[in-house]
Amino acid sequence: MTALSFVIVLAILLTGSRGGAVGLCVVMATATAFPLSRDESGALKKFSLRRTLIRCAILVLTVSFAWGYLPADTQQRMATLVNLGDDYNADPTENGSRLLIWKQDIGMVWKRPIGYGLGSAELVDGLAGGQYRTAHNSFVEALVELGVLGLLIYLHVVYTTWRELGRVVTFGRGPAAGEEEQKAALYARALRTALLGNLAAGFFLSQAYSASSWMLPVSVRARDFREA
Repeated sequence: MTALSFVIVLAILLTGSRGGAVGLCVVMATATAFPLSRDESGALKKFSLRRTLIRCAILVLTVSFAWGYLPADTQQRMATLVNLGDDYNADPTENGSRLLIWKQDIGMVWKRPIGYGLGSAELVDGLAGGQYRTAHNSFVEALVELGVLGLLIYLHVVYTTWRELGRVVTFGRGPAAGEEEQKAALYARALRTALLGNLAAGFFLSQAYSASSWMLPVSVRARDFREA
């Protein structure tokens, strides 16, 4: 698992995907504050300020060490995350920038609140005067293609998933929780962490229909879990 995690981190850095990097940072920060592990009693480890600060320091040192080995073009792309003034995507007046695409796409929704249909984001951008580019934002993509109702359903799925996973975590911490319930709580915390990372990356990537977005929602409610 550690080797796989290293490969994933390396792949994101080498591709220069800033949306992926943002999602990775969210996952790393969340997993640092709320460890995906259990203590001696089998219960989930709780938040510890001291442990979090130590792990953050290690992460900063690791990233600083690895930075010098990244290709020059990757360094330039990643550097825009801390200096948005150098990124054309932050310019709301430049044709092709993400801010302008989002603005134009949302404006087109007023003309057709029911949405333009699956896979139509690029066409909508062209109709709005753009360069026929996709939304590069899962929420904008869902709004443009599925309409206002579609976006509300999308957000409801995300909210319900977060809520039900939280209930599994809470039940797994209870005094009556056994080994299986404690394991389920660990998995639920991991899925919550993954959901946060997916949402963070999805704000900069068109992943509204990505399989990972729909693999995360749980079909069994917390009360069904308790009855089992």
